[in-house]
Amino acid sequence: MAVKDRVVTWFFLHYVMPRAQVIDRPGFVVFRLSHRTDIYSRQVVMPESLFVAIEKRFSEKISKKGRQALYSTGKKFGYRFSRVSNIVDIRKVDRKSFLQNVNLLTKFVEGTYASNISNIVDLDAFTIRFRMNNFVVCRKSGLGYIISVGGIAGIWSYMLCDPNIEAIQPKCQGRGDPECEVIAAPPKVLKKYRNELLTENKLSGLEVDMRYRKMNEIVPVVHAKNS
Repeated sequence: MAVKDRVVTWFFLHYVMPRAQVIDRPGFVVFRLSHRTDIYSRQVVMPESLFVAIEKRFSEKISKKGRQALYSTGKKFGYRFSRVSNIVDIRKVDRKSFLQNVNLLTKFVEGTYASNISNIVDLDAFTIRFRMNNFVVCRKSGLGYIISVGGIAGIWSYMLCDPNIEAIQPKCQGRGDPECEVIAAPPKVLKKYRNELLTENKLSGLEVDMRYRKMNEIVPVVHAKNS
């Protein structure tokens, strides 16, 4: 079986069939990663080129403050995505189950954002290292502050219950490297690779309230017949 066919088969077996991703309700594309609650996250589809343009413009025109704004946005996105999706955190499961959930989430991201992702986890050092091929946005911009760097930092912060976790991207295909590499870890670990880090630890106020749930729940629609 070709690689692409295996990915498609895996995606349907693990996400579409178990109803983790709902794509047959008119007007809605819905993720339910945890299978534990009916908290819906409504998806807004945007072109990759928009994120590429935003990252380049912010980085070139606003320089360091622009990069900080992009990274902060990405980290808050990753953290809140984890909250909305009820991704497991290290306080709720044993070590083996936690690592299994990390691998499952990695495969989910691989099926939607890249052609290949592998990870190496060092839980004692609160560190995860990703090697990725064809990851969205950064493959074209060479930057990746919102999704690949900030997003991963936010998810790993949530999973480890530590808002001080940050991330860096030492290698990127968009900068000519053969693959992308993202490392998420405490700042003291990351400073072995880079002296200056982007940081964002103000992650309060990202909880899911009843208004959010009500706004995003699936409801009957009148003018849409297709998902």
